[in-house]
Amino acid sequence: MRRLTLLLLVSAAFADDPAIDVATIIPKIRSGSPSECVEAVGKLPPGKEERAAKPIAIRLVTEADAQARAVLREALAAYKGAVLVQAVKTGLETKGVTDDYRQMALDLLGKEKNDTAVTLVGKIAFESEMKAMRESGQKTLVAFGDDGVKSAATYIRSADQKIASEAVQVLKAFNSEEAGKALA
Repeated sequence: MRRLTLLLLVSAAFADDPAIDVATIIPKIRSGSPSECVEAVGKLPPGKEERAAKPIAIRLVTEADAQARAVLREALAAYKGAVLVQAVKTGLETKGVTDDYRQMALDLLGKEKNDTAVTLVGKIAFESEMKAMRESGQKTLVAFGDDGVKSAATYIRSADQKIASEAVQVLKAFNSEEAGKALA
């Protein structure tokens, strides 16, 4: 009994650890120096503090320091499900998004199977300026299987004939009844 009490007291002490003060960590992630950002992210339990996901994604878009970028990528990848998808979406909506961020987004979103993730992958697959980025997005979209058909089908009627043609090719790559219906 004494051991159990001691364990509970130790657990409670760690639960109230002042080193994990999110109110001071998030501002350092948002606007601290690269070293402050890395230190702040290091204080977070990986993938647990949902309030930090969006600031991490936004900072990742603008961060130039290689070490900070690596730490931010790892921290963002620790999130799963809707938290990850919403954070990546926020990052993609940030001004100054690079193809490097888009590729990372494809890698992370390709593991998520929800409507928002599929829609974001579709946007990258058909709206990116660089052909290589579109091709990478289209491969990820096809990997979703029938979940990706609806997203690809929305681009068939694009005013840009090149995009409409790419959408048709992607739908053919699905090689499924659902994709056939979209093509018909």
